[in-house]
Amino acid sequence: MLQRIVLSLTLLLTFSALYSQNAEIPTNVNELENLNNLNRVTSMSGEVFFTDPDNKVYYIDFEATKSQVIQIQLWQNQEVLVKNESTDKLPYNTIFELKIEDLAPGEYSIELTTIDDDSIIQVFEVKATKEDLVKKNRK
Repeated sequence: MLQRIVLSLTLLLTFSALYSQNAEIPTNVNELENLNNLNRVTSMSGEVFFTDPDNKVYYIDFEATKSQVIQIQLWQNQEVLVKNESTDKLPYNTIFELKIEDLAPGEYSIELTTIDDDSIIQVFEVKATKEDLVKKNRK
């Protein structure tokens, strides 16, 4: 299973690098987009956050932040703290898995805090029905 995840991430990163050379970068970074378009890089968050093909897990690549990630917070509607985890003891090259499949419908944001006190934020939306796609917004 781990080999599949590593292989999938390797392929995703390779195709992402190839695609990003030709991708249009939107001028409105708050624009919601389909999670199937993860290859479009609009900011550093596009290099850090990835989902699995079923949109059930966010993979967070600590190494892509270029700084040590010391904390992960998951917020619902920018008001309710759903998860708060200290990550300062994890290796610099960790790929952190955050399950999103059981989240209630609404808007969520994942906030990474680095040792330099920088924040990297990934905003995404969970729809009410399984037929609707999870959408995300990069900040």
